[in-house]
Amino acid sequence: MTSPDACATAVAPPFTADAVRAAYDGAAARYAELFADSLRDHPVERGLLAAFAELVRANGCGPVADLGMGAGQEPRVRRR
Repeated sequence: MTSPDACATAVAPPFTADAVRAAYDGAAARYAELFADSLRDHPVERGLLAAFAELVRANGCGPVADLGMGAGQEPRVRRR
């Protein structure tokens, strides 16, 4: 059995916020291109997002922060 310390030496030091931001920014355009229509074949999910947005607007709430809604394939839908 390998000790936890042996594995820790193979891992790079923690990333800085700038490094993480640069990695996400570098992948964002391609990711958006790949998943732009991810809800096309999912009418229930589209309906749930639309109902949520309608409730937010009807109650004068907003903006809404998306914290942990999966991989973020629907940002354009949520932005509307």
